[in-house]
Amino acid sequence: MSFATRSAAVSVDLGLDGRTAAHVLRRAVTMTGHFTFVPGKPTEPGWIPFTALYQPETLTSVIGDAGAMTGDANRTVTASLLASAVSALVASPLTAALLMERRAVRLEPEHLWLHPAAGGFDAFATDQIHMAVLPDDPLVFLAEQPRTDQIPDDPAAVGQVLADRAMVSHTPPTTPPCEQAVVARSEIVPDLDALRRWLIDGYIALLEPFLEQVRVQSRRGRRALWADAGDRLATYLLLTGRLLGDPAAGRAEADALLAAAPPPLGHRVAWIEFEHQGQPVTWKRRSVCCLAYQAPRWQGQYCSTCPMLPLEETIRRTCDWFDTQPD
Repeated sequence: MSFATRSAAVSVDLGLDGRTAAHVLRRAVTMTGHFTFVPGKPTEPGWIPFTALYQPETLTSVIGDAGAMTGDANRTVTASLLASAVSALVASPLTAALLMERRAVRLEPEHLWLHPAAGGFDAFATDQIHMAVLPDDPLVFLAEQPRTDQIPDDPAAVGQVLADRAMVSHTPPTTPPCEQAVVARSEIVPDLDALRRWLIDGYIALLEPFLEQVRVQSRRGRRALWADAGDRLATYLLLTGRLLGDPAAGRAEADALLAAAPPPLGHRVAWIEFEHQGQPVTWKRRSVCCLAYQAPRWQGQYCSTCPMLPLEETIRRTCDWFDTQPD
């Protein structure tokens, strides 16, 4: 069963070079710091083409490698955890770019590589970045006026336009040379709702063949796999909002983005609200269990946000975790 694509976009050439597109993606990836972005096609051994995960033999091998970290859990448990890890890696930069800059990014499977780490992946590389922007995005203005000193009449927009112009014109000193190998594609979508649909369509297109192979090779159902993929979007929007000092914005964007997605990817997020040290906290629980409690390494241990735990226990554990975090 396939999802239907619904986004409407206009193919344009905004004049984005690889440095600009890679810089946008790098800012998004470094927001949470959970993964590493390597621009260009990797030349070191060990990287796995994303499309290889669509192939039964490669996925069988990757699931086997990941199983060692779980204490040799059964295939369904290991495949479930692996699927969640891959969805998280993809969701992290996409959601950060959306919330921070109102720009949508697609990672094309034929131009994407993953770097294996313990139980999953810790980095991705791409040599093509596909981006959609809104009509009033400063990048559109820069494309229309690439070599003039014109700026918008609105004084509030001047600073951002000049900052983006500098970003387009100059390579940051720390930019690796391989960013020159990144190809940028760009489109304009009419409004924010269309931008969200465009992002969702790309997310589905990338993950669908992979999650279908996971389903075939395990007893994990399609609904659970896609609900978890939706949870990864909501989680990283919440985390990005918190890092920006506005968790309410992360929550609102998560609700809006999942409302634009077909079920079971799109679903109602299990938000929870409580106080920690006298301060209000917005957090969330998973919509489906990840099955980690069935792995020998974590036998009988439920995650703090597992829906199988009582709500009070989730809140208690989350507060305990906050107490261990640096201010």
